[in-house]
This record gives sequence, structure tokens and C-alpha cells, in this order.
Amino acid sequence: MCIRDRLRDYQLEAWNKFLKLGCIGVYWPPGAGKMFFSLYALTRIKGRKLVVVPTVTLKEEWERKIKQLTPLRPDEYEVICYASAHKALRKEWTLTIFDEHQHLPANSYVKLASIKTKYRIGTTATPWREDGRIELIFALTGFPVGLSWKQFLERGIITKPVIEVIIVKNLTEKFEVLDELLQLHHDKTIIFCDSIKLGKRISRKHGVPFVYGATSKRLEIIEKSPVAVVSRVGDEGIDITNLKTVIEFDFLYGSRRQEAQRLGRLLHSRFKGRHFILMTEEEFTKYKKRLYGIYEKGFQIKIKRR
Repeated sequence: MCIRDRLRDYQLEAWNKFLKLGCIGVYWPPGAGKMFFSLYALTRIKGRKLVVVPTVTLKEEWERKIKQLTPLRPDEYEVICYASAHKALRKEWTLTIFDEHQHLPANSYVKLASIKTKYRIGTTATPWREDGRIELIFALTGFPVGLSWKQFLERGIITKPVIEVIIVKNLTEKFEVLDELLQLHHDKTIIFCDSIKLGKRISRKHGVPFVYGATSKRLEIIEKSPVAVVSRVGDEGIDITNLKTVIEFDFLYGSRRQEAQRLGRLLHSRFKGRHFILMTEEEFTKYKKRLYGIYEKGFQIKIKRR
């Protein structure tokens, strides 16, 4: 077996809870080992296993990690996206893992909760939804484990990046600040940009790749590029251990989940990183609630006006 046999104390506690109940939701912060725990479970439960993920990017990540870190044969597991998971409803599984299972309560995915599986595990660091269905995140997976991040911060399992919100007057000034940040920071950087139009504009101006829905080999591009512009396809799950800087240029309105997920890319890094959030005055007024997802987990944010 390639994956290590020894679990950390909190992972062992979760494993024992899983063995007792057969269904749990794991809510540890990014970088605390949710994927490792899931891989551990995949190697110890016999029979056909299913992993359900929200994006093609995460599908690539899971398939790579399973091949690298476990002895599982291709006929022992399947990794699929939520959007195509209806195919799995006609089959039976011994274990189903719902990665980023805050997506499960959505109208188009909730039927997956009735999948024929003996055991189930849900994993997410961000159990929030903006449609009021937060309770279903917990109800559809199992007993909740690790909702508080306090112990992970106190024990140094995760570190606190430097987080700064830079408030500007308009889009033109936002581009100016982005230019300044890229001149100051010459290390591994991800620029998050939800807008395809703006993402392509940044890509052209700085001569860096833009990874979005139409991009193939997404992880490979992100890993190999010193600087990459990434749409929301990179919000969740990707593990870039040498990442030092995250710049949020464009985002999904007031989504607390997205904000915490994007911060989470730095929590996967072996470095104490820097997280810059660029907002116009109008965006800050309308969407500052997205910052609550960070405050609630014990992180400090510096607000700076241009």
C-alpha cells in the first residue's frame, strides 16, 4: 500500500465514528487531510467504491491521487462529477464519497442522496449554501465531524495566511492594483477571476494561462505555470503545495463558501501565504458578507482603501 497506514489522532477518531455509524460528514479545514482520510477509507472497504466531485478539475485530482497513493485497481472504483452522477443511481456501491458535499442539496443533485450504497462519507470545509438548505448538507451525509477549526489552528496543523481586502474606486483601478501586486510578488500565484471576459483580458495582458471551463489538463497547467488565472473551476479541492499568493479579482457575489474555499487553496500550501481580495466600493458594500466565511473560522482580515 502506498498510502500511509497511520492516521492522526483526529482522523482516527473520525474513522472509529465511521466504523460505528457507517455514514459521516467530515468538515476539517483545507489541508487537514480530508482527501487522505477518504483515500484511507477507499483502501479499507471492500467492493465497488464511488467518488462524486463537483468539477472536472477535482475529478483529475482524485484520479491522480488514487493512482499515486493507493493500490486500487481501475475496476474497484469510479470517479464522476455531480452533473453526470445520475448514471451511478442504477448501480450498487459499498462506499460512496461525496466530495464538496455542500453541492448535494441542489435540486439537480439531491436525488443522489438515495444512491444504493452501504457506507457513505461527505467531505467539505465549507458547509454553507446561499439558498437556505444548510441543514440538508448535514442531513444527507451523516454524523458531523470537525466543524470547529480551532484545534487545527492552535496545533499548527493549518496556518493563518495574511489576508488583505483592497478596496478601489472602479474596475480600472482594480486592474492597476493587480499590476502592482504582480510586480511585487514573483512567486507561485493564482489569480481567481469568475468572469471569462475579464479572465481572458488578464491572461492576454500578462502573458499567463487562463484556466476555465473549456480548458483541458487544468491541474497540469496550474501546477506548471508560475502565475495562472483561474475561474471558479479551481475554487475547490485543488492541492498546490508551493502556492504563495492568491489574488481574487472577480468573484461570485456574496458567497461565503467561495471565499473560504479560495482561502483554502493557501491552507494546502507548505508556505504561509498571502491572500488579496480586490473589491470596488460598490462590491464591498453589496458583497462584504462573503468575508464572514473567513471571520467565522477565526481568521483576521485587514481592510485597506486605495
